[in-house]
Amino acid sequence: MKFLTCSGLVLALLMTACGGEKAAVDPIPIELAAVETAAETGFDGALKADAVQMNAAAKLAASSWAVYTLRASADGVPSDALAAASAAITAVNGLVTAGAPAMAVARAFNVVSAPMARIYAVYKPPVP
Repeated sequence: MKFLTCSGLVLALLMTACGGEKAAVDPIPIELAAVETAAETGFDGALKADAVQMNAAAKLAASSWAVYTLRASADGVPSDALAAASAAITAVNGLVTAGAPAMAVARAFNVVSAPMARIYAVYKPPVP
């Protein structure tokens, strides 16, 4: 009986030591991450004056943002940061649709990224 009890404890300790940790899960909502990725991709496309890449990135930013905003306020994202990002995404889509010069589009994609630090901080607070 002692052998079975000791064997069980050893097995439990081994399982805890070898596989007890779970992989870290990124707390950033996937749609929010997609917006930031789209802004970076759009900026890169603008630097190459790649209209197809800029257009695809602008559309991805807009569609991902539309999904993300359904939860953002409930998550506690500051309304001014949401408004700034919304305005920037609308502006970049307008510029791309209008065929604006690539450097204007690049600057607009940078504006999309500007409020992201405040939005990301809701999910990953900065460490002092």
